[in-house]
Amino acid sequence: MCTRNLNSPVLHSVNILFVAVALLGRRGKAISDEAVSRRNTEQLLSSLRTNGIDPKAGPKLRDEDSEPQPCVNLQVLKETTPFVYAHPLPYAVLVSPFTTIAFRPNGNPDKDSIEGKISVRGEESGEHSDEGILILKDGRTIWFRPSTPFKPGERAYVNVRSGIRVSGDILPAAEWSFTISWRREDTYSSSNTDSRDFAGKSVSSPEDVQLLRKMNDMMWLLGGANDGNTTSVPEDPRHIMGSDDCEDEGEDDSVIYAPSCAYRTLPSGYPRMEVTAGDLTRLSPGYVFTSSWNLNISSESDKFRMITTSLGDPVYYEPLPLRAFSPTRDQRLVLREKNDTIVIGGADYSEDAAFAADHGARWNYHDFQLARKGTGLIMVYDPQPIKVDKKNGKLKLGGSSRQVILEWRSWDHMPRLLWESTSNVRKKGVVHGHADERARTRVWDIAHANSLEEMDDGSILISLRILSQLVKIHRDTGEIIWRLGGRGANFRIIGDPRGTFIGQHDGRDIGDNKITLFDNHYRIGIGTARAVDYQLEVNATQKIARLVSSFNSGLPSYAIGGYRRLSNANRAISLGFQMKSGYSRGNPFYLEVTDEGESVVEMQFASRNLWAYRTIKAPWIGTPAWPSTALLDDNNKAKTLRLHFSWNGDTRTQKWRIFMGQYDKPVTVVYAEVERKQFEHWVDVPEGAEKCQYFQAVALDAEGKQMSRSSTVETKPCG
Repeated sequence: MCTRNLNSPVLHSVNILFVAVALLGRRGKAISDEAVSRRNTEQLLSSLRTNGIDPKAGPKLRDEDSEPQPCVNLQVLKETTPFVYAHPLPYAVLVSPFTTIAFRPNGNPDKDSIEGKISVRGEESGEHSDEGILILKDGRTIWFRPSTPFKPGERAYVNVRSGIRVSGDILPAAEWSFTISWRREDTYSSSNTDSRDFAGKSVSSPEDVQLLRKMNDMMWLLGGANDGNTTSVPEDPRHIMGSDDCEDEGEDDSVIYAPSCAYRTLPSGYPRMEVTAGDLTRLSPGYVFTSSWNLNISSESDKFRMITTSLGDPVYYEPLPLRAFSPTRDQRLVLREKNDTIVIGGADYSEDAAFAADHGARWNYHDFQLARKGTGLIMVYDPQPIKVDKKNGKLKLGGSSRQVILEWRSWDHMPRLLWESTSNVRKKGVVHGHADERARTRVWDIAHANSLEEMDDGSILISLRILSQLVKIHRDTGEIIWRLGGRGANFRIIGDPRGTFIGQHDGRDIGDNKITLFDNHYRIGIGTARAVDYQLEVNATQKIARLVSSFNSGLPSYAIGGYRRLSNANRAISLGFQMKSGYSRGNPFYLEVTDEGESVVEMQFASRNLWAYRTIKAPWIGTPAWPSTALLDDNNKAKTLRLHFSWNGDTRTQKWRIFMGQYDKPVTVVYAEVERKQFEHWVDVPEGAEKCQYFQAVALDAEGKQMSRSSTVETKPCG
């Protein structure tokens, strides 16, 4: 995989997490083509047998020491080659025809010794040129992109001749093979492949194309009723921005609504928030990063990505949400997504870098992280058509799931996943989690990865919701280090009154062998959401996860949500949404509580049609590249003409200086100065209704220096 820095044409490595949803062939009719499903199934069966699994009998999930069974593919690589990592791995199946080739020795290879040492051949596509072989940014990974895609279903062979020099040693020869999926080429994303690769390729049915679109819809995968129904919760006009009945005060003295009804520089549809404050002296410092979501239903309040204060006052906004909207480790921002590409912005909110999933894969919206060394951690969807034999509601043969970090695939590393996820299938052949009756028996979302994390030791932590499991993966080799929760895990959870977590989100490593996660605990009798902390204890004989802290929200959370520990040990919790009569209803999107469980502040969208995927609190310094905004408006109860001014995204302004001019005179007269205390301020201009006046708003920093000057606005008599 590669990233593209917008300021440079240089390509460099990126770590990828693939999460696949399996397309299940129906009896008598396959999703795309009967032969495609059947032949992919044959590949899968071959892979299972390579791992010593009898598909009819089912596998043993653990070995004699209660450790998860290892995968054969990585063992073969280690035993038969001088490399610790490769993609695709030996005996890999269902590989994308648009795959790149990469492998990594223990040391740094000498660039000059690589030339002429590598050949790749497809049984049908023939020899693939090794021109443009690169040593990637890590200094160890040897990578190249075949000049043309592979053919569906063919076996490909990698041959590395002896003679590559690594730290003074000469590496021996190595060879291995992998098999390309039969999946139709036109079902891959064209945004990260050469459009010429699709010329003359097989064309999928409209039904299949529609199904692929549905699988990129979060609510459809979750089982929500995003099927064109526009039922919504009626919104109180007192809580709608721009409404004549808008009010700031709640029915209780502890409740306020933000932003202020008096604001005029915010766009129509900006969502208001119901804010309940506790002991604000215990607030953790920082700003709140979130996105408002709904089911594309008709709603006065709309979808935005936002940074706010702890009491809901805007700092930055941009239309359209982004699930992964969050600050990065290096004080940049996961800013937006376009065409399956993640855009990183700087403090000025301009595009600074971009990361795209390769191999024709589509981005999985749940998470993105910028790693310490500048590479990106991306999750993507990669659907695969297979044949499934269903009997008595049980699967004799399951679907596929691919989670790729550094080209890490569950086909290779978790072949027993099919049996660990059998609870995902209901009786009578109905697959869990889909509202579309015609399609839901055709899709099996086996693992549902929903977060990823670069851990303190450089390993990768992923959360698999359907498995109720966190998995730690070795960053260099792809080897599974441990699995926490779910079937086939190698940790014993103790001290947890519920026994374990279920259907979790937002698994995070907070150091000192402590893991936090948001436990949705959905679809069971005690299903109220929790924020939990586990202390991991590993010794020579056992692995224990000890519950050391938890906070029970008391609310059910059907899906989504998040939990982070803050700098002062407070908890920042996002509570997802509830499902009522098939429709989502938003829970509080930000709840900050002390370590003792006392509520400090709670924020919930005033429109219950809205909810947030995840909310994060972190420090931020915003220095927008665009100018501040000023406008004149008299839509207030006093009908007084006012100059309103703000600077979207800025955190540095300490004071506003308002300049005025009349007729053809320059705007140089200081009209007013206002200490900045909130997102937007205003001053009355009572003479503006009768006199021609020009105004500009100037933002000043702590030293009184001018940072931004708004456009000049004029009163009506000037026209």
